[in-house]
Amino acid sequence: MKIISKEALTVGGLYGVTSLSLGLFSEFLASLSFYLFFFALIMLCFNRVPKFIEALQNNYPKITIYLQYFGIPTYLVIFLTLGLLLFVLLFPRWVEVNLNLEETKFVAIGIVFNFVIYGSALGMATYKAFFAKENKQP
Repeated sequence: MKIISKEALTVGGLYGVTSLSLGLFSEFLASLSFYLFFFALIMLCFNRVPKFIEALQNNYPKITIYLQYFGIPTYLVIFLTLGLLLFVLLFPRWVEVNLNLEETKFVAIGIVFNFVIYGSALGMATYKAFFAKENKQP
């Protein structure tokens, strides 16, 4: 089994960008991007790289770098959500939902977390795409 981490990160970044941008306009398009994401992950599990990912990586290498770095927070959010859901399903009595004003702090912390994680991904991708020595032409 070959390692396909770059392709998986590209698929995750493509899903993250398309679901956020298309989700503003149409729920159908956001759902379509999820189904495309899920289908591409199934293909990657069987060592088949989708043609649109190969074409994207070959024709647009710098955009691919950005998509790979935006794939990291996308998978992080997916795994954290699934982990919290599993925790709630396993231990339902430990989780109580009370609407307090103190709990609104968690919303602010989540927004700051998103800004930090996506901002750092953007910064690392910009560094790798434009300033890293391995990408510079001699």
